Amino acid sequence: MNNIWKKVRVVTLPKFGKPGTKEKDELYYSLDGKTVLFNSYPVKGADFETFVHCMGFAKDKNKCYRANSAYKGSAPETFEVLNYHFAKDKNHIYSIGGIVKNVDYDTFEVLDSGFQISSDGLRDSKLSFSSDKSGIWWMEYYSYKPVLIKGTHKNTFQRIDECFSKDDKYVYFGGTRLPKANPATWKRLHESSYYSKDENRFYFTNNLIKEADIDIFELLPVSCITGMLRFAKDKNWGYMLGRVMSHEELEENLNCGKVDL
Repeated sequence: MNNIWKKVRVVTLPKFGKPGTKEKDELYYSLDGKTVLFNSYPVKGADFETFVHCMGFAKDKNKCYRANSAYKGSAPETFEVLNYHFAKDKNHIYSIGGIVKNVDYDTFEVLDSGFQISSDGLRDSKLSFSSDKSGIWWMEYYSYKPVLIKGTHKNTFQRIDECFSKDDKYVYFGGTRLPKANPATWKRLHESSYYSKDENRFYFTNNLIKEADIDIFELLPVSCITGMLRFAKDKNWGYMLGRVMSHEELEENLNCGKVDL
């Protein structure tokens, strides 16, 4: 990734009736030209003159940082940001939680940016995939260290969207397989829903819905407060977040606002 190191700006915070100069997504800044802050927390020992930052990672002439904490023993002269989740220097791979010890340094590479741009134009941390000689790893931002997806075919692996991926044998939600899902015929039913299907089965996240009727299953245009479509039905059952219920119970739960599919 072509990541650019930025200098810390001296800013003013907004006061009642007066706008400030700090941007909404400006994580690192200074109020006095001496002390570096990360979201109002001091970065202890930071050298203001040489301090630069990129996607939540930072470095100065002495240390490397994530948020307002320094990595012990890091090498600023070789420190580089890989994506929103990972950075490295000549010695280690780093995440938000510190040194990442469970991946192979020499073959490790990130497979995505680790973020999406939100509706208000800000970076929103997301699930991230990476690889090394062992295979494919996945990690959520606050998980601190990646988890190996066992049995993944690295050469055919592809990310589908913010939560689903597949290889030539399996479909995955996060780092977990959808049981018996056929990657050749699998599809997500809607970008705002975790329901999906292949030619024989329906799923919610990584869970097989055994009761679902493959021919009549219908996703309902009803969203919850997050905008996700959580309801579905077929001729026999209703479904809420994958949970099976009667049509009567489904009607009782249809109390969110209508949206168009």
